[in-house]
Amino acid sequence: MRRSVLLVPVLAMAFVGTQACSNSTNGLAVPGTTTATSEQAPTTNETSETSTSSPSSNESPLVDKDPCPLLTASAQAKLGVSGGQRHDVGSGRGCQWTVRGPQETDFYVVQIYDHSGLKDIPSDSKPKQLPDVGKHKAVQTSENGSVNMGVTDTSQVSTTVLTGTDTQKACDLAMQMARLVEPELP
Repeated sequence: MRRSVLLVPVLAMAFVGTQACSNSTNGLAVPGTTTATSEQAPTTNETSETSTSSPSSNESPLVDKDPCPLLTASAQAKLGVSGGQRHDVGSGRGCQWTVRGPQETDFYVVQIYDHSGLKDIPSDSKPKQLPDVGKHKAVQTSENGSVNMGVTDTSQVSTTVLTGTDTQKACDLAMQMARLVEPELP
């Protein structure tokens, strides 16, 4: 059973991770007409948790946040998704929306990392500095186009979209999703 769980992320990353996002993410991508389902998404951008436990005065402002409401009903409508379900990956607390299309399935994921800031993203993910998203510093990782927004030096929120073989579509949608999630962040 473990083998099949690992195979999906490897295959998804083979499609999505073959190209990096372009330097520009102009315009807003709009997904086609699809139906939301509750499939399990492939594993998304996992950052390593390199910080040790910190005193409660340095506690992340995200520690009590549920990731699903970070993408509001209005934001979900703009992306064409609904019915988000908890989907924790590694040290991140996440929420996932799955959209099954006629030829491929898209996965939209928001992850909260309470003890991992932008500086903690592994260098092999090739983080690329982006213009700020709202009031938050942002980077995009090359392996899957995730947009990571720093909340504090030791916490972040990432948005990831997996769309089969269309890497640029995934990158554009991850940026659109980040812009929709950002107003909900402290």
